[in-house]
Amino acid sequence: MGILALLVMVQSTHTDLSTVLNPKAAPVGIPFKADRSSCEGSGRTWRDDTCLDFGHDPTF
Repeated sequence: MGILALLVMVQSTHTDLSTVLNPKAAPVGIPFKADRSSCEGSGRTWRDDTCLDFGHDPTF
């Protein structure tokens, strides 16, 4: 039941699941993804007209 509640919360708030599962991840701007559809199609997050990838380790 807990996982279902988490998925509902993520979907309803449009939260990127990677930020929930990996809170230490540092977002990285992806300059070659200039539009929302190509950004989100690649599994990244579109926020404030920028394509962000939250899957990077901040110590990298």
